[in-house]
This record gives sequence, C-alpha cells and structure tokens, in this order.
Amino acid sequence: MRYYTTGSSLFIRGSFDAISSGDPGGIARVSCLASHFVQSDVPGADQWRESEQRVRGEGLSPELCFSLVTPLPLTGFCVFRYDRVTCFINVAPMSADGRQGPVTIILTCHELFSPGALAAGIIAVTEAKSDALREAGVKTSGSLWDGVIIASEGRPGHGQTDMKVPIDRIMREAVRYGTGVAYERNGAQNPDKRVSLFVYSNIGGGHWTEWKKAHCPYYPCHHEGQICDFCYCPLYPCNDLTLGSFVPSSNGGTVWNCSSCSLVHDPVVARHLGENPMASLSELKAVYQKKKAQ
Repeated sequence: MRYYTTGSSLFIRGSFDAISSGDPGGIARVSCLASHFVQSDVPGADQWRESEQRVRGEGLSPELCFSLVTPLPLTGFCVFRYDRVTCFINVAPMSADGRQGPVTIILTCHELFSPGALAAGIIAVTEAKSDALREAGVKTSGSLWDGVIIASEGRPGHGQTDMKVPIDRIMREAVRYGTGVAYERNGAQNPDKRVSLFVYSNIGGGHWTEWKKAHCPYYPCHHEGQICDFCYCPLYPCNDLTLGSFVPSSNGGTVWNCSSCSLVHDPVVARHLGENPMASLSELKAVYQKKKAQ
C-alpha cells in the first residue's frame, strides 16, 4: 500500500478487496482508494464528476477506484497505524447546534477479509466513530457527507479473517481513538492544520504516539544527514531479505524487522520517492546503486 496527497485529493494505492459507502459503492476488487475535498456548495452530481476527473488525472480508472468526497480540506487528515490496520480519518468540528459534522474514514488492513468481514467492518467502524463523538460531547446525528471505506490487502491463499478478536478490537480502537483526535485537530480549540501520523506502540506499555520529524529524540537513527520524511516506510513490509528479516513477535508469531535498513533515508532515494510516490523497491534500489557508483 502507498498513500500520498496531490492537489485536493488523498490517494491510497494497492490491490484491495474493499467495501465503500460512497457513490458508486458496494464491494469490489479495486486498485485505488481516494478522498477528495470538494466545496460544500457543489451539487451532488458535480461532486462525483469532479471525483472521477481527479482519478483519471492520476492515470487511474474510476471503475477500479473507490472514492469519498468531503467538504473538509485534506490538511486536517490524520493517519493512525495500529499493527496491521491503517486508518485515514477526517472529522469536521461540531456545528453551532452541537451536532456532528462530516466524517470520512478509510481503513485498510493487511489481513484477507471475506465479504462478510468487510460488511462487519462498516458496522464496527461506525460504532467506534459514534462512541468517540459521544465521548467528545457531539450529537451523532450523521451527515450526508459521511463516508466509510474498509479495504483488505491480504494475499489469496493465506486464509480469510472473519472479524474476530484481535482484528475487530484493533479496528475499533484505531477508529475510536482516531476519531477523537481528528475531531480535536479540526476544532477551533486546537486548529493544527496539517496531516498527522499516529502510531500505536507496545513498547513501554500500549500507547499511541504522534510521529514528528522536528526535534526527534532518536535522530540520527541511521546516519547523519539522513532524510526522515519516510520514517514509517511506505514499502513496509517489503520482505526483501537483503534489507531485513523476520523475527519473533510478542504474540508468538513473526514480524518483519527492517530496523537496520536506511534505503528510504538516503537523501537521493528519499527525494526520488517524494517525487515518484509509486516508485517500486527495485527502482529505489537502482537509484541508490547509481548514486554509489557516481
């Protein structure tokens, strides 16, 4: 999975079995998930026409993309990563009458979901969102702009997940926590207008932490002069044994460990990836080798 913003759109690229409440919605195999900022006074039909145009502008087929539209600028988006789950959440501030504003949620998971699990995911996400808003004192009446996409990028042949613990718990926790934080970030009480990344860590007890490039206490974790824009590598897990290895995890399984890899932290490679967000691993390795040879 790769994600990036361009103009007023968020694009999440990969190969997904997904369910969407957008228009068009339903269940399908898609290669792109997207959220598009559209002015609230744009008529409904024009919103989706604009959505299709932006997808085509990326060289993608609208038939292979699930999109949501939102009247919220993408600078308010928050990204939450918890184990195998990544959530992209944007929440409007509370309206003058104390009611919920638009909420858009895109959730991806490395597990392979059955169609029933995808549908159950919509229910789990909606309940977790409502719980978070109630805790924030918001009347959860819903909005016509609300939208949810649940996407599975598991590989065929590795079994299907039927939304049992711990995946269901992880999804609910990521959305519950994420909705509350995104609501605060977009509220007048904390107008921090930038895309933010939060990661759930089990180190030192389970807790959420916000990644910030500025004043990182671990810099340099690889080498002086490294680029930290891709601290949480968009290629993870690449499964390239020249860059990392599988190690035992705390839950008895294995996890991909690439702590010794500095590929995306090399200034030349990081610059190339920033300009070409869909660059393949082999392409990035070639860029690095070319730099070394010069």
